[in-house]
Amino acid sequence: MDSRAYLTRQGWRGDGHSLDHTDRGIRKPLLVSKKVDVLGVGLNKHAAVSDQWWLRAYDQGLKDFGTGKESALANVQKHGVNRGGLYGRFVRGEGVPGTFGEESAGNKNDEMAVGGMADRAVVAMPAEAKAGQKRKREERPDKKSARRKTEEQEIDNQAKQYVLEAQRLGIISTGPNHARKEFTSTLSALPDFDETMARILELAGIAGKQSTNADKDTRGKMKRDFMRAAKALLSGVEPGEAQRLSKLARNAAKVRKEDAKGSKARARAELSHDAKANATDDVRPYLAKTREAKRQRKLAKLASAKVKAGDAGEGDVSAGAAQDAEDVQTGATVGARPARTKPRSRQLSPAKLAEYTKRAAAKATPTEPATNAARPLFIINTAGTNNSDTLAIDPANNPTSGRDATSAISRAQPFTLPSADSAAAGGAESNLRWEPGMPIPLDPRIWAGVTPNELPKGVRQARKAWMALRREGKKGKNGKLGDGAKTAKEKGKSKGERKVAMREAFVHNILTASRSHAAEAQQSSGSGSGSGKGEDKPSTTPTMTATIDGIPKIPPIKVTTTGTSAFAKCEVARARTVARRVLRSAKREARAAEKGGGEGKGWKKKKEEEEEGG
Repeated sequence: MDSRAYLTRQGWRGDGHSLDHTDRGIRKPLLVSKKVDVLGVGLNKHAAVSDQWWLRAYDQGLKDFGTGKESALANVQKHGVNRGGLYGRFVRGEGVPGTFGEESAGNKNDEMAVGGMADRAVVAMPAEAKAGQKRKREERPDKKSARRKTEEQEIDNQAKQYVLEAQRLGIISTGPNHARKEFTSTLSALPDFDETMARILELAGIAGKQSTNADKDTRGKMKRDFMRAAKALLSGVEPGEAQRLSKLARNAAKVRKEDAKGSKARARAELSHDAKANATDDVRPYLAKTREAKRQRKLAKLASAKVKAGDAGEGDVSAGAAQDAEDVQTGATVGARPARTKPRSRQLSPAKLAEYTKRAAAKATPTEPATNAARPLFIINTAGTNNSDTLAIDPANNPTSGRDATSAISRAQPFTLPSADSAAAGGAESNLRWEPGMPIPLDPRIWAGVTPNELPKGVRQARKAWMALRREGKKGKNGKLGDGAKTAKEKGKSKGERKVAMREAFVHNILTASRSHAAEAQQSSGSGSGSGKGEDKPSTTPTMTATIDGIPKIPPIKVTTTGTSAFAKCEVARARTVARRVLRSAKREARAAEKGGGEGKGWKKKKEEEEEGG
């Protein structure tokens, strides 16, 4: 076989060139190292030293000399070397005529007596190999697609070669300043090159050589038409049909890409929603910072746009925008100034305004727009009071208790309220306590007497959830208020999600109680250490258990964070461990009490002990 001619027909450009068309492959043939010994080929490498077979062969021949027996050397001389030694270790197939020891019907049944080596060397061939029949296998779809892709790639490569040949001949212009790359033509040597080139030019609608002064768009269109015609001719498809199939393929790929992009966007949105919904207290501060940063960027962008526009019609708005831009340049926080007097909301029509005013009058709700004042980043305590002190609010004796509560929430100051049951009974033994970082209780006394537009965002959300619970209670779908009622966010959650949310709330209560316990212990130790010198006074450390959510004897965990800072990850992990253990124990006791008729776990044994004692 003439390998040079075969590779040339396949597109090889000759010596000094790689087999591909990009000159990235190797340009010289691989040199295979030749093995000149027989060690490791059918023989053990160590047999050259340990197994001296020639000495054993001569010894066996000398022993059989003169006895009339046929020796191993005589068998080798008679049958040839293909029955023993190195050649006897290979699996033999069909014999090749003209080699040593031609097989015949007489010597096929000859047996050799060289230590039983021939019996171990002869291996029976499978019946399928002897019959010379090959099983036809069905071609798999993935192999078909791979072969189709290979064929399409070969057609593209051949079409590119025709384009390069047309540029070399001057049929397709490459521009006046284009340096044409010199290459060895392999297509011009083909017998049907002229006919194929003429057919491609006819399909592409190109006649003769083109001027080098043609513009870039004309040259590009000519090259694309020539490439399309060459691919159509090489693949046996009409140019119009090939263009239609290519357009369909591009549209299908575009649809798949858009579907993949939409699915990724939906997945990211779902993950973001789940992360925000299931976030614990160590994650919520980070989310709040992210939202605040996004709001600041949006305000800065609006301020820059208004400064560039130079709107002179609205003096107060333009001045505020200029001040916003100045704050952004100096690093100040946008929106920390007092609210603008002129609202930015769109004006309502007279009919809508009259309708909203009527509805607001029926509900005793003011119609003034909400103020856009941003919460300050820090509070200067001019009165000299300690914000860490708990503020006691009594709605029964204080008509402005709602405004005091909302103001305390804005200042992140803890406060207490008498519980609804104790207030109804006329006592104040049980108080409702709120601290920074805790969810705002759904108690209408917190926002009583304050218009919704003046409430902080967290209080507005709590008020909205309370109103949703009240509506559900009125409808009677989930029983009375607070008994099995669900908020709008909890309606779409499964039983497992609600269980996780309830457990996370219990974990937060454990963390809050543990932080309060640690603060009380620190105060008690500080007061004990400061009294007297050298006196040992009894410690006033508070009890080591607490009652949280109606479950008694819950041990507090070790909490190192103080104030309103987020809890550490290790603290959250310890609180979750305690919550799981306590909830599991409470569930076990409730089940045992239900099974034992309300007596609790071990009620039979306790009853027997009481009878014996009596």
